[in-house]
Amino acid sequence: MGASPLVHALWMSAGLSCDGDSVSMTSATSPSLEDLTRGIIPGMPSLVLHHPLLAYDNGSEFLQAWYDAEAGKLDPFVLVLEGSVPNEQISGNGCWAALGADTVTGEPITTVEWLERLAPKAEVVVAVGTCATYGGVPAMRNNPTGAMGLPDFLGWTFRSRAGVPIVCIPGCPAQPDNITETILYLTMMLAGQAPMIDLDDALRPRWLFDRTVHEGCNRAAFCEHGDYAGTYGDDPRCLVKLGCKGPVVKCNVPIRGWIRGIGGCPNVGGICIGCTSPGFPDRFMPFMQMSNKVRASTAMARFTYGPILRLLRNESMKLGSKEPPWRRPSDHLTSGYQPRWNLDDRPEKLVPKTYTVDGREARFYELSSTECVRAEIAEGGYSLSWSTSLSASEWLESLHERVGNAPEALGLVILRENLDSRGDLTWRETRMLIQDPGLTPVLVRVDLGSTGLVWKTGLSGGEGLWQVGVTAPWFDYDLFKELMVASASPLVLQRVMEVLEDARSVRRAQ
Repeated sequence: MGASPLVHALWMSAGLSCDGDSVSMTSATSPSLEDLTRGIIPGMPSLVLHHPLLAYDNGSEFLQAWYDAEAGKLDPFVLVLEGSVPNEQISGNGCWAALGADTVTGEPITTVEWLERLAPKAEVVVAVGTCATYGGVPAMRNNPTGAMGLPDFLGWTFRSRAGVPIVCIPGCPAQPDNITETILYLTMMLAGQAPMIDLDDALRPRWLFDRTVHEGCNRAAFCEHGDYAGTYGDDPRCLVKLGCKGPVVKCNVPIRGWIRGIGGCPNVGGICIGCTSPGFPDRFMPFMQMSNKVRASTAMARFTYGPILRLLRNESMKLGSKEPPWRRPSDHLTSGYQPRWNLDDRPEKLVPKTYTVDGREARFYELSSTECVRAEIAEGGYSLSWSTSLSASEWLESLHERVGNAPEALGLVILRENLDSRGDLTWRETRMLIQDPGLTPVLVRVDLGSTGLVWKTGLSGGEGLWQVGVTAPWFDYDLFKELMVASASPLVLQRVMEVLEDARSVRRAQ
């Protein structure tokens, strides 16, 4: 199967059917029929669809593609059958279904004869709809035509010229996107862009028919709880007691919907009648009646584990509907995290010491023996400082996530040993310099927009001192808070934000 610039698809709707699959395919959206025929899907070869519902030509002009395929002039081509195959051996002198006339004898060419002529020459043979796949309604018990599905006619072990089994897309009719998606996959496969199609035991594409209706139904939880609808209508509960066959039928309609994810049998209140299964319809009749097995399983769910499941899940829902206690307003500034600091020792209202520095108002908050906050208000703005136990290297590491993403940030470091001053370094260069174990900085500065960050030693006990200078009253509060959160305790953070708000009030009053 090499890449091909052009793939022909011969769609035979001459089987015993209602042509519902052809109409269904026109509603496909993912991909749409237009997407396939216009070749707008990347990697997909050009596709020519010869379909009696869509063709402009008619009569012998339309059938020319069939004649060419028989003569080997269409290579490669995909043969698609819609409708069940009649048993022409019991048709007497007439025929059950035919397409066109023989160019030599003028006699009708039966559907069976076309299949015998074209199936061995096709790269892939596809059966669309339950009639074509497994016989469907025309193949019910005591039908007069002896109808059968394509696998029964060609054989379940049949392989196309490309070595592909018959591909079955069941449904009554088949879901629109299931048809076009499978055709897309097959054309990509013929172009060498996709692996061999994966089919289940019923020759259905496995990725489309791997789950039951029940497993994809939005009513399934009601069945598990033993909660069933008693009448048809708007009741959202499980429909099994009304005859739904969803627990034993593989179909993706509840998940995929019908058109653009909307519609589909159980999604709109209809029961599943098993139309995608090989046993349809005989093994699922009467449609609107429970079998004895279903009656036993529903009774077990209703009177044993169903009520217990409902009770336990209702309790879990009540618990899940309550927020954890640590999220409620409290004196703590964290959410469930046990802080390293003791917040219970601080006074309810901390009164700062006020004084002036060079004519500027200043305030000093002593939070604990190791933490303090100082604020100075000046005409051009205000500056803040607070103590911390972080070393210069630890301080830079705490800022790495925020400052490291700002290439315009500049750093400055002054070393203690020889008072060597280094300026106009990038923040990254400053960070690398301080990581040298032989260097002990006295002062480190990082400039980031309108915010200048300074670390220096000098407090009692030898711990470092954070100092944050703000040059304008309209600085970025979010940025400033991010920088503080990275390296200050929540208590310090709270007091600094209070000071800033107070300072803004003073500025407004001025």
